[in-house]
Amino acid sequence: MNYIGSKHTLRPFLEQVYRNIANGTEKVLCDIFAGTGAVGRHFKHLGLQIIANDLQYYAYVLNKAYIEINEPPLFTGLREKYAREIQKHRSRFEEPVQEVLSFINDLPGVSGFITQNYCPDSNRFYYTKENAQKADAIRQAIEQWKCENLITEQEYFYILCSLLEAVDQVANTASVYGAFLKDYKKSAKKQLYLKPLEIINHVTGCKVFNKDANELIKSIECDILYLDPPY
Repeated sequence: MNYIGSKHTLRPFLEQVYRNIANGTEKVLCDIFAGTGAVGRHFKHLGLQIIANDLQYYAYVLNKAYIEINEPPLFTGLREKYAREIQKHRSRFEEPVQEVLSFINDLPGVSGFITQNYCPDSNRFYYTKENAQKADAIRQAIEQWKCENLITEQEYFYILCSLLEAVDQVANTASVYGAFLKDYKKSAKKQLYLKPLEIINHVTGCKVFNKDANELIKSIECDILYLDPPY
């Protein structure tokens, strides 16, 4: 995801610092201002249990998926409810998550919050109308499935994270959402499409929070605390 302030490029440096000071007893790393979760994901890959936190809800969603989930969900409830619709994707995909995401990508677009505020219908060009309607349809469906208990909490955050990643890829911005571009750039004209997430599946017990860091720090314990507050 495009994100000003992401620590993606800092990961090798942070890993080297960690290896220079670690004595082998460290088990838990806390990234208390996690953002998109670049640091947490990197150290989870190295085998550390991660505690991630961010006050921004979109960041919380990303970390709930990438940090807490350890294997692609099965989506048993959705596959039972929409068996006929999902069946047509079965010949193309072997994994349940791919079948379900393909079914979700086929949902017909609807007019909702994004269409009414972020596409040409509102004289704003953050998204094409087609992509805005598709995003609205998927977002509304996710919430409905959650209310109907057709998806688990992990499945909810998995799809929502995939949607966030997808809308970012077709956003008509220069990576900053304060303004849109006058003309649609090439990537913004592409069709919004949810893809499977890259899940790190070998560390259990990771936790993600959506709290004020000053309050959370009083109730958690960790071996390594990574502090990178917003500026």
